Amino acid sequence: MKHLLRVVVLLVPLLVVECSAIHGSTTTACTVGTGTSQTCVEVWTNISTSQTITTAENDCANNGGVVSNACSHDGADGGCKKTTTTAGISVSTTVWYYSGVADTVGTETASCAQNGGTWLSP
Repeated sequence: MKHLLRVVVLLVPLLVVECSAIHGSTTTACTVGTGTSQTCVEVWTNISTSQTITTAENDCANNGGVVSNACSHDGADGGCKKTTTTAGISVSTTVWYYSGVADTVGTETASCAQNGGTWLSP
């Protein structure tokens, strides 16, 4: 989880703060861990640049993550999505969980709601 938090902290600002923005949306994802101990962070923004995407992908890989265009929903308990918009730039971050334990899903769902997120079924 420590590596995941580091990746989230690196991914979101890189996708938001960029002077040479290209209009158009983009999604990038980073999976940390394997099997039932994996977590995947998927970040979508309505404005992107190739430089910020490359930097975010490198940060993911350098922190032990696997880069992809989207998180897999296969075997996922669900995802917690939060969206923020500032000065016309929207960023949605969805953290997908894969515990495989039915009792854990209730805890994940409640935690998501308590933190202002929206729970997504896989």
